[in-house]
Amino acid sequence: MTEKRTAFVSHADCSLHDTGWGHPDHQGRLAGLTRAVYADMLDLFDPLLDLEGRHATDGELQLWHKPDYLTEARDRVVGASAVGRPVELQPGLVVSGASWDASTAAVGSVLTAIDAVTAGAVENAFCAVRPPARDAMPDAPGRWGLLNPVAVGVRYLLRHGIAERVLVVEWGEPPASAGIGAEENVRVARVDWSGNVVTSPEEAVRRAIGQELHGEFIPGFVLLSCGFDLPGDGSEREGEISSLSFYGATEAVRAVALQYAEGRLVSVLEGGYNSRLGRCAVQHLRALAGLPPHD
Repeated sequence: MTEKRTAFVSHADCSLHDTGWGHPDHQGRLAGLTRAVYADMLDLFDPLLDLEGRHATDGELQLWHKPDYLTEARDRVVGASAVGRPVELQPGLVVSGASWDASTAAVGSVLTAIDAVTAGAVENAFCAVRPPARDAMPDAPGRWGLLNPVAVGVRYLLRHGIAERVLVVEWGEPPASAGIGAEENVRVARVDWSGNVVTSPEEAVRRAIGQELHGEFIPGFVLLSCGFDLPGDGSEREGEISSLSFYGATEAVRAVALQYAEGRLVSVLEGGYNSRLGRCAVQHLRALAGLPPHD
């Protein structure tokens, strides 16, 4: 294993997806997250590998999405480009002329991360991408995004023989992943820490994963659909889940990856729509890299 333990994967096109500044998934999200990460580089520089993602190909997108849907989605983005402004396709789902490139870059960044982990360049990776779309179906968009990076990532792992079994861990605000858990060799551990949390987030993660890892199911790879959401309305209130809580929750997932999958773990940004996103991401990265948490 090299000195670099964790890859930080993103693509400039992900920030160009324009939903308008009033939308929760606005263009400033990744910029704020990246600033927080670079501010912590005194500690993160040694274990972190900065990687640029790539665009997913049509063939890779078709691992999950149907060709007719991809054509329709691309056409809707072309229509937004023609009018020169963001267009709302359905309540909450806004696209601009840059949305197709952003979406394919989000998917491609996850595949870049998988390849880096598989090659042994790093033990694990975090993909700072948008738009969030873990609920996007094969033939329909999600609430806020067109393409499903996690679902494509699962199929990529299975179809390329990288792993025979995949564990998907999912935390953050609903909606849940789009049916990928119905696959024979896939389990989805959904962590619900909304409302009144009677256990720590770390314990909630352990319990959710424990419910899925039974019988002969031993995952060869772990994907984390990572929403840095506060319970309830996502406002600035502290709520039950603090940025430090995400450190312990991440440690719990990493421990499972180390136990069952030789540490092979790729985390994908999903939710997190307030000014605490950067701090949450830093704690998450520090846990992935085996560093102590920030005070």
